[in-house]
Amino acid sequence: MRLELERLDTLPRLAWVAALRRKARAVHVLHGPWVETRGDRFFEGAWDGPVERGAFDEAITFVGSGGRVDGERVTFVGATHKLERLQSVRVADTLYVSNSLALLLTRAGETLDLTYPDYFSDLLEYFRAGIRITQKPLPLGSGRAAYLHDYCNLVVAHDLRVRRVEKQIPAPFVSYEEYADFLAATAERVAANAADPDRARAYRPVAAISQGYDSVAVAALASRANCRHALTFRQSGPDLASDSGAEVARHLKMEVKEFDRMNYTSLPGLPEVEFYPNVRLAAKALTLWAADLTGSLLFNGQGGEDYWGRGRKSGMPLLQEPWATTMSGSNLTEFRVRTGFIFFPLACSGAIHAPALARLSRSSVLAPWSVGGTYDRPIPRRLAEECGVPRELFGQQKIGGGPTIGTLGLSPASDVDFREFYRELIRGLGASRSRFVRSRFRQWRRRALQGGLSRMRALVASARQTTPADLMTAYTFHWGLCRLQERYAAILDRWPGAA
Repeated sequence: MRLELERLDTLPRLAWVAALRRKARAVHVLHGPWVETRGDRFFEGAWDGPVERGAFDEAITFVGSGGRVDGERVTFVGATHKLERLQSVRVADTLYVSNSLALLLTRAGETLDLTYPDYFSDLLEYFRAGIRITQKPLPLGSGRAAYLHDYCNLVVAHDLRVRRVEKQIPAPFVSYEEYADFLAATAERVAANAADPDRARAYRPVAAISQGYDSVAVAALASRANCRHALTFRQSGPDLASDSGAEVARHLKMEVKEFDRMNYTSLPGLPEVEFYPNVRLAAKALTLWAADLTGSLLFNGQGGEDYWGRGRKSGMPLLQEPWATTMSGSNLTEFRVRTGFIFFPLACSGAIHAPALARLSRSSVLAPWSVGGTYDRPIPRRLAEECGVPRELFGQQKIGGGPTIGTLGLSPASDVDFREFYRELIRGLGASRSRFVRSRFRQWRRRALQGGLSRMRALVASARQTTPADLMTAYTFHWGLCRLQERYAAILDRWPGAA
């Protein structure tokens, strides 16, 4: 088997989609201009090993995506965290795989089922399940399903049989020192890989930083990996409380640029479209950083809340988060591949051993870095303080991301566009609040059967309290993905291969 690598400069920089026909001896890969190609492999991302070996499929930490051929099979490689995924769909005798769901569906000639209201809740259920669930379908308008593949590699034979291969994992951590050394070495190796001169395009390290535990700890480790640039928002949270990490950055000897989070609402176009998996999340404000993120390896604290806590909800196996109410960090891919940066949530490295990390957090060894209360994370506190960050500068209160804009979390232009989309959808398909509630009730009932009578009562009560805003918010997924497909369709319509 061989790769047919075709660069299309009008695609987003890091986007790619592969097509493999049954019994064919070649895999066609259409890709953006910044995707790295090496004859028998392609990738966009970085990993904890040398670029020259090209062994990203064997890495313990790999951020990004790619593929390689080996004999009579092709291996598609996803990230070693669950915040970004590979996506696939089979249409007749062709299998399509991509790092972008919108590009995948457009290339395959597929669309969402616009009568199906539960895409958001399906994604949330999959996010909660981690890799306890490995079959993650999304229904499509054709009656087929697209499949989401997280924290794995996909091996595809020439007859289109697909086999999931689990990622390589490190040995369980038995001490804080062992874990801290692992994180520091991982940061240094991934940064070295991203900056390797053997690449067609190197990536400079940049750290996102606030006054919270996780971003400060990750920025501290990034500083040891020669990261000298940081980006921060002046305010965060529902009340726009002070959250600038500028003072922390100066202690880490980083240059820092500050931004006002709410300024994203004045950007042209529809800035939330690319964040369609959950438009309410604060990540959409990263559009203000686009110029600084282009060509960067972004060190980000995402995942720390899930893997560095010491409460009863921490330490679940198989990357599970059964109590999650959002999918924080999982809506960056479309923005990332267009802007052209590598997303590096360092706290997710080694997180497959979350139970061991929770035991460490609760151990007497870390007691000197435990400050008590509900906002208490000894691991990131020790990581940051041992890099010279004063205790009083971070981790004092839980602030969170940004305020919700309006009732739907959309900037003014996006809100107008979405409401028109929604009105047309309701008129055209006859969708209604009762249909949405019935669908949601059936899904929640299935979950409740696994949680006993009290769980069922709570879910039924929640279903009955569904508001018009809940219904509309569920369709922001449809809106964003449809608008992205329109962008991709305009590109592929001008692609010579479309004929």
